[in-house]
Amino acid sequence: MSIENLVAFLKENLEPKVFAFGEYNRHLSCYENGDSQVLTYFSEEDVQDIGTVYFDERLNEEIVAILNEEKVTVDELMIAFKELGWL
Repeated sequence: MSIENLVAFLKENLEPKVFAFGEYNRHLSCYENGDSQVLTYFSEEDVQDIGTVYFDERLNEEIVAILNEEKVTVDELMIAFKELGWL
């Protein structure tokens, strides 16, 4: 997926939100699986990571599956987040 397409996909499907204590704060995370990165999401209450973009309930398994199918990397997400003004 090109950066332009990634930016359009994120803009259309996700909405960032402000971290809120006592609510579920969804954010993307990544782990290594062999030679590849696998994206996942967490929905945690009362845990705030510095520099993390939090999303509303639209961040779900379906969105993450699409990102993984397209082999979107953390670096590409960071570029897209910056282009969207989310970082």
